[in-house]
Amino acid sequence: SRSLAALIDAAAGCSDPGAVAATISAMRRNGGMINYGSLQGDVVEMPPRDDARVTLRGDGTSSTMTKRMRLDGLPDVPADERGAEVAAALAAGGIGTFCLGFSGVSGLFGMEDLNGLVNAFLTLSVGVLVLDNFYDAIRAVSNLIGSASKEKLPRQVQDATKDVSMPEKDQLPMGLGSGALTGTVVRGFSRLATADTERECACEAAAFFAAYALGLPSFAFRPNALEAAVLIVESVNSKDDSSPGSSSSSDLDPLLSDAGVLKVLIWLMAPVALESSRHPVLMASDPREGVGLLRRLRDRAGTILGDDKAEELAEVLREPGGPDEDDLLRWAYAEADLLLRENKRTVQDLAERMTGGAATVADCVASLEGW
Repeated sequence: SRSLAALIDAAAGCSDPGAVAATISAMRRNGGMINYGSLQGDVVEMPPRDDARVTLRGDGTSSTMTKRMRLDGLPDVPADERGAEVAAALAAGGIGTFCLGFSGVSGLFGMEDLNGLVNAFLTLSVGVLVLDNFYDAIRAVSNLIGSASKEKLPRQVQDATKDVSMPEKDQLPMGLGSGALTGTVVRGFSRLATADTERECACEAAAFFAAYALGLPSFAFRPNALEAAVLIVESVNSKDDSSPGSSSSSDLDPLLSDAGVLKVLIWLMAPVALESSRHPVLMASDPREGVGLLRRLRDRAGTILGDDKAEELAEVLREPGGPDEDDLLRWAYAEADLLLRENKRTVQDLAERMTGGAATVADCVASLEGW
């Protein structure tokens, strides 16, 4: 197993998908990676027609419905506004730092009279931030303290204040208490300050497992749109460049098809599906990678693949920004979620191995193969 591990780690350091595929193919022929690509048959492809029927699996049973019926029941891909959130947090932090430092330098410019106004603005801003994001906790604590204190008050005072309490948050002006005003700032600070190794490793395990189980020759822990596009392009070029009868012609399966693009999208969506199943806000995964892949392929197909392959790709890809593209992304997201749920224990074991920080690619493969 040491020789297999060394070979896998060497392949993982190679940036050529064809070379990685050749290494995996050789190991499969020798019985070293029997689980690689073993779940490709479980993927339900999205048919082109809305009235086409598909068979779905789940909980040991199967059901049949039309494509449109399934799409109508699928959730949307989680939204992600990390750019705006981080920008808002940096802006708020800059304003807060300016207000805190103003009193120290205002005397140098003869603006001491503005200290009170700046301090009032800072106090009001902090108060709104706390009230907007933590109103439920403040109200619960306030009511608890109020109930305990009323017992010590005279009976007349208790009768006069028995109906007094903080209002419900939907009664507050400007949507305060719901996080609508300042929630973006708080989420931005969370992104800047939070480092959750366990969460990141879980997303990496999801991506690694999805690629391995679907037979994609990549050992990336954090897949992105660029890497996915390169994988698809290389799968096409390897077929065009290989000579008939050569062994390399069968190492890298072509991905320029509905099934191939769907598998790659499932790989990109796997971290998103896992994280969204555990947390309300995405931190370690990025749902924009799926759209990024389709955009890269669409915009550069003619340059990279040539006109003939570009036309073939155009038939696979959906209309940019249209309902078909959204349907494809939601379908891939649902398939990724189902794949991970059905193999929850395996993915969890892989994530725990990664959390230690010393696991190599070979260690991860060993976890999936049971070496």
